[in-house]
Amino acid sequence: MRRGLKEFSFIMQGRCFLNCLFFITAIIFSYYFMHIRFVLNYQYTRASLSALLNGTAAVPFQYRILIPWLVRMLEDTKLSFGDIPFRLFRLIEFFSIFSLAVAFRYYLSLFFRNQIISTVASLILFYVLPFNFLLLPTIWYPWDMPVILFFTLGLILLYKKKWIIYYLLFIIATLNKETTCFLTLIYLFTAIGKDKPKTIALHCFFQLIIWCTIKYFLYQLYFNNPGAGIFEGQLSKNINFFKNIKNYPFFFSNMGFLWIPTFFYFRLIEARFVKRSLLVIFPFFLVMMVAGNIIELRAYGELIPVVLVAFLLIIKELLKRKIPLLA
Repeated sequence: MRRGLKEFSFIMQGRCFLNCLFFITAIIFSYYFMHIRFVLNYQYTRASLSALLNGTAAVPFQYRILIPWLVRMLEDTKLSFGDIPFRLFRLIEFFSIFSLAVAFRYYLSLFFRNQIISTVASLILFYVLPFNFLLLPTIWYPWDMPVILFFTLGLILLYKKKWIIYYLLFIIATLNKETTCFLTLIYLFTAIGKDKPKTIALHCFFQLIIWCTIKYFLYQLYFNNPGAGIFEGQLSKNINFFKNIKNYPFFFSNMGFLWIPTFFYFRLIEARFVKRSLLVIFPFFLVMMVAGNIIELRAYGELIPVVLVAFLLIIKELLKRKIPLLA
């Protein structure tokens, strides 16, 4: 009996130490990453923080209104932790990065039973984020970190089928950025062959209605704002980008190059949800070709949790089967 209590106490102490180590690491990285983001990146003049707060930024940037609204709300409360909007943006950035680390660790734990492995493996997030948001001079937008957090939480809720919480998240996340439509596609890809066609159709329909309603509301709200409207056409610019072979290394560096082995070892992924969710990469890339600037790797942030979990499961399977990485 005493021996069992000692073993239980040892396990609990080990978990406590592991959790403390993880949270300390996440806090330090989150603060450092937030600070460096503000130092190395720059604001887009047509969507500056002041313009976003005033509701005068160019569209479609002004449509991503969640964080500016939140900052204005906090500013109105006159809380002592943020006497100017800039500090509030920094605070939200820090909280978003830290929460992303915690959420990503939990998402990994759904596929890795060993807590030590899932915790250590989750730190790969800290390796990947700089490739998309620091190493190339890029624009700082207040929605970039929250969108990855929302996408990770969305994946968790879809996997666990927590529909009420998912739909609340979907509404909030769509106010942050319109790319929540790709969560709907992930649900579609992962549900086909598993859920009833009627159930799939209803969920996709409800999410489409919510998404279109929010987009229409924001369109009407900022109807008189300058800008391209719903999206900026970038197809010709992106085609020219791929015509120059010198640009390829920059594009391949997306997510720290980890999408490349994930693509080639796709067949080794045994977790159905993770494997099917990777299919969203293809419509995502097509949309980015038309409406996004392909060299802005920050635009692929939503795919980071999708690809990283798949990559780590591939590594797990390679080690399990003792297959050489270059085989």
